[in-house]
Amino acid sequence: MDKPVNIVHNKERLVYHYTSLEILMVLLKNIKDQNLIFHASGMHYMNDSSEFAYGFKEFRRILPVLENRIGKIDEQIKISSRVDKADQHLLGRWNHEFVNTLIEGNLTPFTISTSSLGDSIPMWAMYGNAGCGVALGLDVANFFVRTKSGDGMDIADSTPYDRQSSHAYKVMQNLSLDHPAMLNVLSIYKEYLEKAQYIKDEIELGKLCLKTLYHMSLFSAALIKHPAFKFENEWRIVGIANSGNKPCYKINSKGILSSYLEVKIPTSVLQKVIIGPCCEKDYQYAMIKGLLLKNGLSDCKVVYSKVPYRG
Repeated sequence: MDKPVNIVHNKERLVYHYTSLEILMVLLKNIKDQNLIFHASGMHYMNDSSEFAYGFKEFRRILPVLENRIGKIDEQIKISSRVDKADQHLLGRWNHEFVNTLIEGNLTPFTISTSSLGDSIPMWAMYGNAGCGVALGLDVANFFVRTKSGDGMDIADSTPYDRQSSHAYKVMQNLSLDHPAMLNVLSIYKEYLEKAQYIKDEIELGKLCLKTLYHMSLFSAALIKHPAFKFENEWRIVGIANSGNKPCYKINSKGILSSYLEVKIPTSVLQKVIIGPCCEKDYQYAMIKGLLLKNGLSDCKVVYSKVPYRG
């Protein structure tokens, strides 16, 4: 059975996506079959481009502990031993190849960033158009945390899921072996051990080792963030490209070619719109209420920000 997400940072079971009024208007204008079409960003194009490398480093840190749970492993094929023997230049190249492998193999996680904090001054400043935007309250009771897909990225229990669907995950600052995603990582490692014991060619063994290391690290790229960003209380809605939902491309605001994935989120998930502290509140309230009503979202609450931030 699927397990509903448990939000511990607020009682509403909502997560909040901070964005501009322009994006809200586009979302409502482009509703299809009672679905909001969000653009999930490829993680290699996120604001903090070092997150991949940080997640990869974090995974290498706990790899020996993970191997201890498996039991005795031949040192010749133990992944941590092979990584430990690599010099710093090689480790740097692995970090670089990790990102390239994800991009070229269409394995990059695409995410929509949200927060369990609905009215936060730093969040308004950083992601809410300097307080002139809105925070969209999404009911994550309609999302499900799962741990394994039929193919592609494998994160989180053993139930295959529809990869067209959306899934919300709490972002971590440090990887933990107690995270349910680790069960799947263990299975990936055990599959590697079954194959590696029969490979005699050192180059082929190295390729398999590297491929397995990348594969096991995928979930850390999607679910981990540097501790400096802990204040964001971030949740990520995660998607993966597949044959039925391929990445789209655009030139972003920085003039860089970037990719995104269209993610369908039912209109019923949008439960609240918080008007930023720098907006003309009364006027925007009337306009947003009218826009929601026009698009069949009369039950969605519209409220004012309570923070004294003025930008």
